[in-house]
Parts: sequence; structure tokens; C-alpha cells
Amino acid sequence: LKWHPRRQRNRIGELVTSLAMADGLRAYASPCFCVSTFFLFIFVYAAIQLAGLTPLYTPLECHSIPGGLHAPLIDFPWLNITGAMKKECRNPNHYSIRISQQNPGRVFVKNGTELELIGRSEVPNVELPALGKGVGESIMEIALPLAEATALLAKPLLEVAFEMKLHSEVRLRLFGVAISTTAEKDQVCGFQVRISPRKMGPARCAQTVEELMIPDVDTEKPEVSLLQLDQDLLARQELKKNLAFGGILAISMLGAAATMSLAAWGVHSHCKARDPKVNAKAHQGNVESSSEEPDSEVV
Repeated sequence: LKWHPRRQRNRIGELVTSLAMADGLRAYASPCFCVSTFFLFIFVYAAIQLAGLTPLYTPLECHSIPGGLHAPLIDFPWLNITGAMKKECRNPNHYSIRISQQNPGRVFVKNGTELELIGRSEVPNVELPALGKGVGESIMEIALPLAEATALLAKPLLEVAFEMKLHSEVRLRLFGVAISTTAEKDQVCGFQVRISPRKMGPARCAQTVEELMIPDVDTEKPEVSLLQLDQDLLARQELKKNLAFGGILAISMLGAAATMSLAAWGVHSHCKARDPKVNAKAHQGNVESSSEEPDSEVV
């Protein structure tokens, strides 16, 4: 075996250089790596949220479920009737929607081509969970003078229309911050009522009375309706969402790239600053080794 002092000193110099690079990694790379990881987490989280909120709103799918009218109550000289129209709605969005009432609506009965005011309607609050279902209802309170009520109840079939003035509120959380958006929706709904035997048919809704087509009282198959929102409002909210998430994605990606670049620059600068010292020590070792005896052989 041969003993090479010069080679051993060179290896020591390489070891010192490696230690210098390790010091640089600890001093510069570790903090920057942590910050870069944070920015990447923000980027991935924002991308997942953006995917879940695109499109921003998918219409609620609703269908009528059996409601009913209660037996008439006579409070002379009035005839009072209460009833409820119910709908089960599915929320396909990734956030909950709370539906309440702006103002009480009016209830009408169709008499030929005319609408006669006979009462009012109330919509209790209901919350539809994200990707879940809920049941909403419209409670109608009808009050008629006995003379008018007698004439109406003498007909075999009545067509009832009522207003719904809805207020919807969207609630979601982004990065731990609660965000809510509201929208208003007005609808006119209608159904048929058979007097004897008493039966309430399924309801159908439209934007206006002129567009309302009331289904037959004996319709059995539930009809699915979509609860749409104002398209101009949705377009404005969609633009705000895209701008907000676009800014978050751009800033987080630039932050991750900048911190990684800073880490690489710091390590390079640190090692470059240590190189003169390492080279000086290596040169000194080479000088000393050259003045010593040649490599000896050990048997």
C-alpha cells in the first residue's frame, strides 16, 4: 500500500468545501425552502378552490312534493283557508345556500283571464347544504268574504297563483375568511285545486304570470325545475372570482419561484465566498507536501 500525503490533503480540502456548501444550505436554503413550500401550498389550495367554484353557480334542481290545503275555517263574515306548497331542492354547488323571503307575496285565484287577490304567502327560511338537499315551502293564508268564497267553492276546479319574493345568500370560506354574496329572485307559481274530493295538484313556477303554465291537478310525475339567478349578476361575480383567484395563483407561483431562486443564489454566493479560504489552505498543503519526502511505500 502507498501513502500519498498530497492526495490526503486534497481530500481534506474537498471535505472542507463540502462542509462549506452544507453550511450554505443550512443558512440560506432551509428558510427559503420553507417559504417556497408555503407559497406552493397556497397555489395548490387556490387551484382546488377555483376548480370547485367553476362554474360559480349551478342552478338548483327542484321538484314538487305533496303539500295540501287545510279544511276551511269560518270566522263570520270571512272564510279562512291555509295551505302549503312544498318543493325539494338539490344544491349541486360546493357551498351552502340560505333562502329567505324579501317580502310577503300575494295569492290570487284565476277567474277567467283575471286574477283576484285572495290572500298572502310566506316563505320560511331554509338552508341548502353544499352538495345536499333541503325542503322549502310557501305557506298561503287565504281570507275571503263568505259570499265570494261560496261562489268560488261552487266551481269544480280552481287555479291558484302566488308570488314568491326570494332572497338567497351564499356562504363560503376562503383561506379562513367568511365570504357571503346575496341575490334576489322573484317568481310566480301556480297550481290547481279540485274542490271535491279535495286535492292539490303539483306547482309550477315562472318569471311572470303571462309565462305561467299551471299543470293539471292529476299530474303524477314530478316536474324538475331549475332555480336560475340573474345572468348579469352571475357574470359580474364570475369576473370578480376569476380576478381574485388569478391574482392569488400568480402571486403564490412567483413567490415560490423567487424564494427558490434566492436560495440557489445564497448557496452559490456563500460557497464562492468560502472558496478563496479553501483554496489558500489547499495551496498551503500542496506547498508543504512538495517540501516533504516523496510518497513512501508501506508494505
